[in-house]
Amino acid sequence: MCNFAVDLHADGGGANFSKELEELDTLSASGIVHHDGRHVVVSEKGRPFVRLVAAAFDAYLSKNDKRHSVAV
Repeated sequence: MCNFAVDLHADGGGANFSKELEELDTLSASGIVHHDGRHVVVSEKGRPFVRLVAAAFDAYLSKNDKRHSVAV
């Protein structure tokens, strides 16, 4: 996400990112991110919210627990 884009084909491991891409659908509807298959690009409008996009792929981030600090 350093360049506000990632190619998930480049992972080399053939990982299945379908769950993560499904989570991005909400952000995509808001215009924050665009994804075409496994290529994910954060829009200019979405750059302040890049943490939300990265969080969809964070295996250590619990989706159900409340946290002290979250992105808007």
